[in-house]
Amino acid sequence: MKLALAVSFAAAAVARAADPVNVLLCIEAYCPGCQQFTVDDLIPTYEALGSDVMNVTVVPFGNAHITDEDARTMTCQHGEDECSGNSYEQCVISLYPDPTDHLAYIGCFDKISGVMAVDKAFETCATQQGLDWDGISACHDDADQSWALQVAAAAATPADHTYVPWVVVNGEQYDLDVETDFLGFICDAYTGDKPAACSGKVAKTTLKCENK
Repeated sequence: MKLALAVSFAAAAVARAADPVNVLLCIEAYCPGCQQFTVDDLIPTYEALGSDVMNVTVVPFGNAHITDEDARTMTCQHGEDECSGNSYEQCVISLYPDPTDHLAYIGCFDKISGVMAVDKAFETCATQQGLDWDGISACHDDADQSWALQVAAAAATPADHTYVPWVVVNGEQYDLDVETDFLGFICDAYTGDKPAACSGKVAKTTLKCENK
């Protein structure tokens, strides 16, 4: 009888288990909508649900364009500061692949990016988050490494995106013009037992940076 109960409980546990929801977030540094979505929607939702429910991939490239790969030239919607900021974010994601680490770092930059120079802002956030600033800056300043990350980010950004933040959930676009609750959207997409946090709600992001 005890063995039968153990098997029954184990089967129930397997039945409740589910794959995490895949979330792709394409952003660019200095885009107000990207900053708003990251700080107000993505980070609170990830903190509430965690990696068991969400598999998060952040790609900092956005509406930038590589103009000549051989010459290593590119243009960014918000100028050179954005290109540099995207590089810093790509580096921290490469060095700290756990979203808990790099989301906090990017969110920190999003909050202070308008009050100090791009390098100083990222250095400040590295100190605040306990990350290795020397390693991050070395990656950013390494011409080969930083360019390889830019090219990889460009390739990972959907060619059909029309604005950023561009959000894809389980292969389908999360439409900022239609959806009103990112936390609820992720909870609906998750097929396992709903965490208690699913009873809450996060802010709605409406700002966008158009891809021109």
